[in-house]
Amino acid sequence: MVKLPKLPTSGVFREYLAAIIANLCTFCMGSAIAWMTTAERHVMTGQAYSFTPTETQWHLVSVLLPLGAAICCLPTGALMQVFGCKKVMLAQILPYLLGWVLLIFANSIECVYVGRFLMGMCAGAIYLVVPIYSNEICQVKRRGAIGSLFYGFALYGGMVGFAMTDRLKLWISNMLNLLLGLSMPCVLLLPESPCHYIYHGKVDKALRSFQWLRGADYNAQKEITLIMQSATKSELSLRHGWCGTMKRSRTVRSTSRAVSLLVLHQLCGITIAGCYLKQIVQEDAKQPLCERCMLLLFLCIVLGYGLCFVLIDRLGRRPLLLISAIICFCGALAEVINLQLFNSSFSEWRNLGPLMILLFGYSLGLGPVSWVVSVELIVVPIRAIGVTTAVCCNWILASIMTFWYEFDRSPLYVFVLIVIASITAIVLVLSLLPETKMLTPAEIQERLKSITGDIDSSGDSD
Repeated sequence: MVKLPKLPTSGVFREYLAAIIANLCTFCMGSAIAWMTTAERHVMTGQAYSFTPTETQWHLVSVLLPLGAAICCLPTGALMQVFGCKKVMLAQILPYLLGWVLLIFANSIECVYVGRFLMGMCAGAIYLVVPIYSNEICQVKRRGAIGSLFYGFALYGGMVGFAMTDRLKLWISNMLNLLLGLSMPCVLLLPESPCHYIYHGKVDKALRSFQWLRGADYNAQKEITLIMQSATKSELSLRHGWCGTMKRSRTVRSTSRAVSLLVLHQLCGITIAGCYLKQIVQEDAKQPLCERCMLLLFLCIVLGYGLCFVLIDRLGRRPLLLISAIICFCGALAEVINLQLFNSSFSEWRNLGPLMILLFGYSLGLGPVSWVVSVELIVVPIRAIGVTTAVCCNWILASIMTFWYEFDRSPLYVFVLIVIASITAIVLVLSLLPETKMLTPAEIQERLKSITGDIDSSGDSD
């Protein structure tokens, strides 16, 4: 940990500062993911490179990032458990920069393949490690807002990447993205997660991390005790393999809910509505009108996330998820009806209005809150397995949906899928998800037990 100049003593400032620095990596990955949205126009018209790929080759380019992320998740979880979050974040700098170098100087489609796959590997690692790190560095009362910064930085990074690639020549946009990556070494300034030190028996280092995050006068002993109490003795041993851990009832009930949340997060439109929004709108809209439509849609996304950031630690996670799912259902159903009965343009208010409602609702809950809750549900010693499984399923589904949409760009089926996913989300929130606001990890596990009525087995209650 690099020594910083004297910081304000407020723990609030320090926790937010640490989360913001960590999420610089998220911002960069959001921009990289959004590159596909408008790069197609440059590449497929021969304006970007000395070669022009075929449609099949470009479809493969689209799938390589989420595929690389899915493949990278499992080894990243193992590395995070051994080395901690900070070192894993730092390890993504070189492949991220190398990916952009390959895109800048690409002289064949193979260079683009490798560049996008490398970025996908980075995305898989960052989208696993940063939500966990954000959760573990903050106090319970700020866990929701700080955790939701992950979605916010990914969102704003995506918007910046979209604007750069849309407005500038592709090589200039690629260079700017490369320069954005130079902000990632700021992670060196951060302390390692204190939870990582605690579960590896390095309490002295955990105390120093807490002092960095909360202030030099902070008494961390009570917090350390609470963290230790959230895990059973057998979990603290950290000797379970993947299969052994996944057989445990406590792991299954928390991981299954985390997987369900991130799968619904994906199905409710983040890949298609996020990465291919412009193509959906552009099908019928003229260019100036399309830009105004896009601006309105982005404003709805920003407004939804802003409300989530303010309300998540006040209103709670379950109400936001429930309201979000209902709004997404209404917006998607209206789009299905319009497309089926009227076949109207997305530039008309009849279709643009429901799309604005859908994206607002998604950013209010299912977008940011899903990431927060998927980490909160799983206790620290098994997060390297539980959260990794959930994030890996998220990226596998993203690969499938990207591949599907590349070959069948029918908005009707997209919104039918969102309607079904929204209904499923409503049922999940009402019947299987506990409220996690202001609860310690041990209290969250007790809530989960009371919902399922399970009796812990195979040493869960040690």
